[in-house]
Amino acid sequence: MNKFIFNDYFHEPEGKIAKRMLFKSDNVIAFILNIAKGEILPGHTHLESTLFLQVMVGNAKVVTDSNETS
Repeated sequence: MNKFIFNDYFHEPEGKIAKRMLFKSDNVIAFILNIAKGEILPGHTHLESTLFLQVMVGNAKVVTDSNETS
């Protein structure tokens, strides 16, 4: 069993976005994106993946299939 403490991976990015890898195997990739306040992650797709999102601090808007969710 792998145990991760998310707070160990949080920090204020020096640039716009800082990616911190938690775990990677043949079937799973888990990471935390630290996004600076006011920054926007460029639009992209995850066509062959299941994506779990959790905003830990602050607010975010996510657009999926042309639907915006706060």
